[in-house]
Amino acid sequence: MVFLGSVYYVTYVIIAVTIVAMGYTLVSRGRIESLNLFELNRIVGHVWVGRPLLILRSVTALWLLNTKPLVLSKVGLGTHLTAPPVAWYKSILAASELTWVVYILNDIFSCFTQQHTATYAAASSVCVCFITTVWTLVSPHSCTVTLDRTCAYVNMDGGMDCTSGVIAVGSVTRIWADLAIVLGCVVLCATIDMKCRPGVPPLLIPTLLLNASSYYMLDFTHWRKGSDFFLDQTSGVLSGLLTLHWKGTLYIFDVKNWRFVSLVVDASDESMASSIPLSRIG
Repeated sequence: MVFLGSVYYVTYVIIAVTIVAMGYTLVSRGRIESLNLFELNRIVGHVWVGRPLLILRSVTALWLLNTKPLVLSKVGLGTHLTAPPVAWYKSILAASELTWVVYILNDIFSCFTQQHTATYAAASSVCVCFITTVWTLVSPHSCTVTLDRTCAYVNMDGGMDCTSGVIAVGSVTRIWADLAIVLGCVVLCATIDMKCRPGVPPLLIPTLLLNASSYYMLDFTHWRKGSDFFLDQTSGVLSGLLTLHWKGTLYIFDVKNWRFVSLVVDASDESMASSIPLSRIG
């Protein structure tokens, strides 16, 4: 029940944050960095949900991917268990859920990969999704049944307590294999990117408002003016920064550490009109 609740909670939080982000997009008249929306699940998951609940969501994905459903079917006057085939699109959906584990590892390893995080993280997600999807479709998990009738005497009047066999609908071995695939893809993609692109300049943004996922995954290519970095309000919502422009003042509420900041805005500066000046806020 706890794991199912985590799935619902993560989903509802992402939907709620998406609705708020859409509102900011309308208010700012579409002046946003659209590429940052591709990182919605990754950033919102770490900022608004938190790593512990993402781990529960990841465990749920592992169980779903490595569990074979059984259905009790009626045959004549009796019943028996059948294992209906899983539709291909459900297998792909379950495999894509495994990317939550990738997001967690990318965030943890970002202190080592730093400026390489943005490029290798996307590659590792695609790699994991592709490999697990192919493996699930080519070699789907099947139930195992072990018949071994054993009986134990409870008492002379109560009769016997018998166990006819064991039905295994899941596989711990495949779970460990999936985790190995995730870890292998993350390490391999990070190593390749760091070896093939050693000259990538470090990302130096003088701000304490962003967590690791937001810091390295958001695109600031078109939001830089000299040494100053800016963040559009929609991306700010994803990063846990709720903003309000009111009478020449920018109010920022950081939900990550419950911090409130205000900043006087220069009305003549167009770059400040609908953005967050990260470099000017310590």
